[in-house]
Amino acid sequence: MILSILALVVVACMFIVFGFIAYDHILVAGVPFRRLREATIHEILKSMRLKEGVVLYDLGCGDGRVLIEAAKLQPKGRYIGVERAFVPYMLAKYRTKNYKSITIQRKNVLAHSFEDADIVFVYLMPALLTKLLPKFKQSIKNHKTVISVQFQIPGQSHQKRQLLTHRSQFAKDWYVY
Repeated sequence: MILSILALVVVACMFIVFGFIAYDHILVAGVPFRRLREATIHEILKSMRLKEGVVLYDLGCGDGRVLIEAAKLQPKGRYIGVERAFVPYMLAKYRTKNYKSITIQRKNVLAHSFEDADIVFVYLMPALLTKLLPKFKQSIKNHKTVISVQFQIPGQSHQKRQLLTHRSQFAKDWYVY
């Protein structure tokens, strides 16, 4: 009897975990949770030469690794991560808890304002980049920097395209707008 109840609890827990994973992977804006390698992030941010007082937004911040690397490279900045999916959001909150310069917000990037950003970092699918296009155009018009990893922002001409030294299956280059 106890083994049956225990087995039932284990199966129920598995369904809950797999439900969160499926929700995060399939349903949240059609954007899978793909992490960039830390060496890739370091390469991009180091070449950006983050200045003291920089305000950097990571839209779809996942587990917060871009923000953590930015805070390590320039401790005197302000770093805001926006993540809609529950599991990556919780990972980001946990991983960044010791960084006072990092804030993680659980919001939809489409409804979020990033007008105060100096740099906007994105590693998002083209369909979502297209939906964000009006905000990107405004940022670029206001002389803000937008960095997009792997995918070009549709309808925008980039200032620079860089091939990554630390490539992965899902990230081979990045664009500066």
